[in-house]
Amino acid sequence: MNKILILLMALFLGSHSVSFSQNSNGDWFHIPGLTPEIVGKKEAFYGVMGMAVVSYALSEFILKDSENVNFYKVRLGASNEHFWGFRKVSYQSIGLDKSVSNWFAISGEFHLQQWLDQSPQMETKRSLGMGAGLMTYYRWYLLGKLRLSPYFEYGIGSFMGFKAFPVKGSHFTFSHTSQFGLEYTFKNKDRLRLSYGLFHQSNNNLLDYNPGYDANGFNISYSWYWKNSKW
Repeated sequence: MNKILILLMALFLGSHSVSFSQNSNGDWFHIPGLTPEIVGKKEAFYGVMGMAVVSYALSEFILKDSENVNFYKVRLGASNEHFWGFRKVSYQSIGLDKSVSNWFAISGEFHLQQWLDQSPQMETKRSLGMGAGLMTYYRWYLLGKLRLSPYFEYGIGSFMGFKAFPVKGSHFTFSHTSQFGLEYTFKNKDRLRLSYGLFHQSNNNLLDYNPGYDANGFNISYSWYWKNSKW
């Protein structure tokens, strides 16, 4: 199973196509391979969706290692585009999490987001804003399910802001994250996760001007084991 995961990851990191948005520089430390030039692409999105479908099919129908363990969860996160903090984003979400097998999981979340924009090109000193959206996440455990498990997680969703973000951008945007992290499973089956990686937001060229936001950040989440859930 680990060989299949390594192959899927290699295909994902090797993807290349038209970029979702213009890239930003000066981010917090980026993990090699998790850069806008690699994961901020349409082909990367198609590749991850294909990986998720294949992983689900393998778990449910071929390997038959379906775990069917469900959780409800909360997530907190933050990202910063520059060391000196021109554009900062924080977000909170609640949702449901499903462990499909001991190496693959999916989740859906309702997402709140706030930002502080102090870009040099702004007409005012700073701009504060917030909005809401929906996110889906796909998580692969790189060594299978252990008490302390490293994983890769990809999140994709849509977002509507009360103000345009970034500067001169649009109210409606798409968001995605690509992160590596660690998960700890407690004796009662609850799970705690901490991850770090790329956060991207843009309108995917739906409008003429698509400045985009590319930054690095972290998130922490906690999943409560949901006994006797049927889905």
